Amino acid sequence: MIKNLKNRLISLTEAIHLRVFGHEMSSEMREFLKNLSWSFFGGVIASGVMLILTILAGRKLGPEGFGQYNSLLSFATALTFLFLLGNDTGSVRYLSDKDHQDEKGKILTTSLAMVLIQSIFFGLVVFFFFDFIKERFSFESNFLFLGIIFSLLLSMKALLDGYLRSFHLIKKQSFIRILDALLAIISFSFFYYYLGKVEYYFYAVAVSAGAILFIILGLFVVSNNFAKFSFKHAKLLLNYNKFLILGSAAGFIMSLERYFIGKYMGTYELGIYSAYYSASFLIIANLGSIFMNVFWPTAIKEKGSLEAIVIKLNKLLLRAFPFWILLNSVFTYLIILTMGKDYVINIWYIILFAISSFVAFSFSTFVSVLNIDRIKESVIISLFCYLILLILIVALHSITYYLIGQILIYLFFSLIVQRRLVLNFSKT
Repeated sequence: MIKNLKNRLISLTEAIHLRVFGHEMSSEMREFLKNLSWSFFGGVIASGVMLILTILAGRKLGPEGFGQYNSLLSFATALTFLFLLGNDTGSVRYLSDKDHQDEKGKILTTSLAMVLIQSIFFGLVVFFFFDFIKERFSFESNFLFLGIIFSLLLSMKALLDGYLRSFHLIKKQSFIRILDALLAIISFSFFYYYLGKVEYYFYAVAVSAGAILFIILGLFVVSNNFAKFSFKHAKLLLNYNKFLILGSAAGFIMSLERYFIGKYMGTYELGIYSAYYSASFLIIANLGSIFMNVFWPTAIKEKGSLEAIVIKLNKLLLRAFPFWILLNSVFTYLIILTMGKDYVINIWYIILFAISSFVAFSFSTFVSVLNIDRIKESVIISLFCYLILLILIVALHSITYYLIGQILIYLFFSLIVQRRLVLNFSKT
């Protein structure tokens, strides 16, 4: 029965591929879809569990507490760029490249060692300047300390996640993601329902518990691939990462989005924004993660066929757009309803978030293609895009106007990225 269902799904996928792209699947596409199916399996279940966790947290904490957590998450996510300095992206770039297949162990070990050294150095800097940072940015001690620990765990989780997809361990990665999500929701339930805790930072501790499990299991799975540290490969990564450091600044800036919203619009407004953001972006972020989990390593592996890949990607996005807007809008409406009466239904927010999530995903996908061999261009474009978005928050003081501006900015820079890709293809 299962075999028949699998065969039917394969036949359906082949028929859809033929209808959308006008030709039959290649062997590379079949391998891509095989990995994508496992990524989808793990991603859907994990994101479903995290969605339930988000709803529970939104109801239990209310807009104010939910906004405080998202402010902490924004701060911690921003700091991950300082811990990683591009090594998460750089390691995937070379671990997935056919030209470096015999050097995977050295690249893995070297990138991990570099992140650990950076983390120790950054930790010491924060330790010595803890009071200065706390007073300068008006942080509470608990907020700053938890934000740093949370950030370190998110950084290591992102790094290990990259290793798993680079080694095409998609099946094992899927199960690890599910266990991560399950431990997070179990921990949250223990804190908030069994112990009766009401503080927002216990939410962060619950998510951190899942991240720790992910890191431990991820290290165990890739442990047989470790080799000696290599200064040659450290130089290779640093040469690629020198542009990603500027890109890290762009990512750092965009990660502060919700922190800025809380600062300039208030934590209550941030709580409302975060509820809609979680409902809308949670699907696109997880589906995007599921897709990019397989797409980027595959694109690197098949970098000689990037023009054909981009053409297919454009067709796929254009045809998916109307379906996505409809499904995302309905889903967001239902999620906001379940979060309680403190979260008001706003039709404009639902529509704008649906469009924004789609164009943001499109922008990041095309930027990832540009990242393969045009990292400098990718970084500069991303930096300008994210800087303008933060300026909009400060200037507009309105979620509605910010979302409209966000959509226009992502569309504008997506067109720039595609133009750069076309020019690069014409040169090769």
